[in-house]
Amino acid sequence: MSTQNRLGALTSLLLLGMILSLIVPLTGYEVSVIVLGSEMSLRLTPAAQFGIVLVALVASAVDGIVRVRRLGLSPAGARPPLFWSAMFWPLPAAVALSGMVLTHFISWWGYQVVMAAITASATAMVIVVQGQDHEALEQAAAQDAPPNVVRVGAIALWLQLMTYAAAAVLLVGLYGTRTRSLLSASGVLLVTAGLTLERLRGIDAPLRRIWLYAALVGLIMGQLTWALNYHALPGRVGGGLLLLTFYVLSGLVREHLLHGLKRFVLVEYLLVCAGGLLILVGYVRWLGG
Repeated sequence: MSTQNRLGALTSLLLLGMILSLIVPLTGYEVSVIVLGSEMSLRLTPAAQFGIVLVALVASAVDGIVRVRRLGLSPAGARPPLFWSAMFWPLPAAVALSGMVLTHFISWWGYQVVMAAITASATAMVIVVQGQDHEALEQAAAQDAPPNVVRVGAIALWLQLMTYAAAAVLLVGLYGTRTRSLLSASGVLLVTAGLTLERLRGIDAPLRRIWLYAALVGLIMGQLTWALNYHALPGRVGGGLLLLTFYVLSGLVREHLLHGLKRFVLVEYLLVCAGGLLILVGYVRWLGG
């Protein structure tokens, strides 16, 4: 199956799956387990079941598209390793999942259908832009010449915006659920580690090192979530603090792997962090969170 056919099938299945999640009354499941000496209930709602299926669908489709594209670009036709192709999964999956969260947050069915269509289209567009980004870097490497700065810069900026937009929805949603720290912190760990892989994708560094740094960012974010759960912060404020921390950590790691961490870069991120904290404090003080 060609890349265009795979992409079209994925878009159609995403749209169909999101609409079915709104109208099909699945049965919820609840399982009680003992974790760290205390009983914890795991509730798998119908929306969560559809979310798991959609994420698996997106990851599978993206992996197939990436492998076909890589085989076409590689002169030797070498099969790419799983740890390389898996770096393309998190952003499309996060966009699809965040769109589903927003779809279920909307009350009127007409807006829900529109949001589902936007989500399916945005997910497909992310996959296409990821491919353009990879092709530009591959062609520049093959020709032993620097890539087109304007084109690569515009593509990277768009992917970065989509990354932080998806992270904002998912982090606010995870923190706002007020679930047990083991669940919310684990969810934040997976989301931020995966999206950090997207931020580090394309960097000329060993795959093991990239995955290690992404895992470290995820672990720090999970620990921060665990600590924030002990405080009665509003959902948007706690999610905003997590987003700000993720922006700083992923940005510093990316700069470290690209050019080495310079003093002016560190100062720039510290200023952004301070500005973000002031905005959150002002939001709590004047708007009540």
